[in-house]
Order: sequence, then C-alpha cells, then structure tokens
Amino acid sequence: MIVPRSRLIWLFALTVVPAAAVAPLSYGVAALAVFVAALIALLAALDAVSGVRARRLLTVLMPPLVRMSQRGSQTIDVTVQNNTRSNAPLRGALLFEGADPIEFIAPAGTSQTAWTLHAQTRGVFKLSECWCETPSPMALWSVRWTQPVECEVRVYPDLATEYRKLAALLTRRNGMNARRLVGRGREFEKLREYVPGDSLDEINWKATARRASLVTKVFQVERSQDLYVVVDSSRLSGRDAGGETVLERYIAAALICGDSAQRQGDRFGLVTFSDQVHKFIRASSGRPHFGVCRDAVLALASRPVVPDYQELMTFLRTQVRRRAMVIFLTELDDPVQSESFLAAVRLIARQHLVHAISVTPAGAVPLFHGDAPSTVDGIYEKLGGHLEWRKLRETGTALQRTGVRFASSAARDLTFVLTSAYLAAKKEQRI
Repeated sequence: MIVPRSRLIWLFALTVVPAAAVAPLSYGVAALAVFVAALIALLAALDAVSGVRARRLLTVLMPPLVRMSQRGSQTIDVTVQNNTRSNAPLRGALLFEGADPIEFIAPAGTSQTAWTLHAQTRGVFKLSECWCETPSPMALWSVRWTQPVECEVRVYPDLATEYRKLAALLTRRNGMNARRLVGRGREFEKLREYVPGDSLDEINWKATARRASLVTKVFQVERSQDLYVVVDSSRLSGRDAGGETVLERYIAAALICGDSAQRQGDRFGLVTFSDQVHKFIRASSGRPHFGVCRDAVLALASRPVVPDYQELMTFLRTQVRRRAMVIFLTELDDPVQSESFLAAVRLIARQHLVHAISVTPAGAVPLFHGDAPSTVDGIYEKLGGHLEWRKLRETGTALQRTGVRFASSAARDLTFVLTSAYLAAKKEQRI
C-alpha cells in the first residue's frame, strides 16, 4: 500500500493548482497546465513503482524461539537488512499477540538491535509479521507493507520465588535429598535362608516346601513410585489469590512438586482438566520430561465451566493402572462441586493414594479467630467466613471417610503444603 506524503501534496498544490487556475486564460496556458500536470503525474507514478520495488529489499531476522520467565526480562537480537539504495531510514513495528507494538527505525544497510522484553503474564506469544514503512526514492510516497517474521516467545511460570519459599525444605540435610524412610519396605527383593528372629509373615511357604527348609522373603524400600498432580482449570480457578489467579498458584505448585519428585527418584505425571480432560502426561522422570510438563501448562487458562469429576475419575481409572499418589488441586468450598467430587473420587480412592488440596477463600476462618469486629458489617463478614470454614471442615471429614486426605491452605502456602504432603507420604511409604 502506498500513501501520499506531504511533499507530493505541496508539489501538487504549488504547480498543478495554479496552472489549473490560469488555464482558462488562453490555449497555450492550458496546454502548459496539462503538460505540468502530466509531468508531475508521471514522476509520481515512477516514484511509486520504485518505492513498491524497495519493499523486496528488506529482511527482518529474529530468533525462532525465545524462552523467559514470568515477571522477568530477556534480551533478543533483531537483525534488519535494509538493502535499499536510499539513505532514508525504514520505520517498522512488531506486534506480539496481546502486547503493545515495538517500533524501530533501521538505516540503510544491515543493522542489529538488542531488544529487551519484559513478561508480565504466562503464555505463548507469537509474532508472524512486521509492519514496515519507508519513503519512496523521491519521498513523494510512503510505502507500507507487512514482512513475514517467525518468532515465538514462551513465558514460563516464575518458579524461582517458589523455590526460595521452600529453601528450608529443599536443603540436603532436611529436605529433598536426605529423607529418612520409615519401615522395611514392601517391594520384593530376594529370598534368603531363615534367620532366628524373622517374622512368620516374612516366610515364603512355597519356597520352604521345595527346599525343605525355612526361606524368608527380603523386601526393599520402593525407590521409584508414581506421582500425579491433577490441576483444575474450571471456573473457580480464576478467582483472585493475592494479585494472581488460583490457577497460577496451582501451576507453580504442581511444577515444584514435580521437580521434588524427580529429586526423590520418583516419576511425575500431570493432568489438566475442566469440563473435560485437556492434557494427560504419563508419569516419567528426567529433565526432558519436566520440560514437557512445563510446556503442557504454558497456555493453560481458566475456563468458565463446571468441572466434570465423573469423567476425570473414569479417565484416571482406565489410564493409571499402577498404584500411584494422585493429588487434586481443585476448589471444594462450593457445596455442589464438593458433593460431585466426593461422589466421583470413590472410583479411584481404593486403588490409589488420593489427596485433595484447595486454596482457602479469603476470610474463611473460625468465628473467634483474630480481632473482634467493630461494626455490624464486620460481624456479618465474620459469620460468613466462619460458615465457609465450617463447610471446608465438613468436606474434609467426608473425604476422610472415603480414604481421601484433604487440606486447605492460603494461596501463598500452597506450594509448601503440596510438597509437604508428598514428602510425608514418601517418608511413611503410603504410596
């Protein structure tokens, strides 16, 4: 697309308009006016054609993939090859999805610019085109076009803050790398001859019958177990939790817990759902697997739908055959939602070790907790918070009867509560 510049407008106003004004005076003046108008039109047409050709001489080069953390910054190198012979600079703008455009001016030749991107939200931001503008050789027109560019910026959750919160839990002496396991273990290792003092329930009677002497079974502590974190992205996950949504807290806590499981030598799996199952990543280990889990929640967003727990439990029952620890990150302060979860979780409660963790709503505390209210509205707020706290207690009691452990914590402590629940189950060999 070409747009007339001020130079063309002034040239037209100073030549063609006066010539057209005096053209009626005589035939010669009219012929001169037509000649001047035709000459200016020809110059403008040639200048426009030259300007349109110049757009083929531009190339914008950017890295195809940029990775950065939320609330962080990343510098990327952008190379602009402006092969036009004109010394007029080229103006351009890059537009990321959901972000403000980035404008630049590139002189003739090859120039390189370092841009610093600041990410405030998690997600995938794609750049597919660059808007460019350059003047024609005689500066009569502004030539505008779009230049194809391929660049994808992936903004991951900020896990550094969560790791600092768990610093005491992740130390070598007290944390992830040195957890003392309680008990003898349940995984069969080998057979050996009976030693006085061995328990009768450890004797392998079939091997004893074959050898005609007592044979004892030796067990070892399970070193590799499966952990699944199920993240709810339905309507209640979009609630505010201290400056960010509940879903953001879920995602950060799930990834930290997955890294903790890998430090312990266990396998980590991830499930995301709302009214249907969106992602299912089977439990595995290793840094590449952690990257797959991190990419799976990169574009996860809260949806205004009601969670379908029945479909979720049916899916888990058919896909997860081996006994595992399954931790649900979902909001159960809603009575209808908690009843639906309680009815559906029975499908897997006997086979797997199930935990449910929710974010405590703001103000959901016992009636006589904290300062006494000074106004009538404060009394009603206290009563409402007490009723919410009581509903959560009743939900936890009902889940406990089905073998499901329930915990509710503040949003800032969610990562600590989730990781602690996993480490406690690992230490006590309940998985």
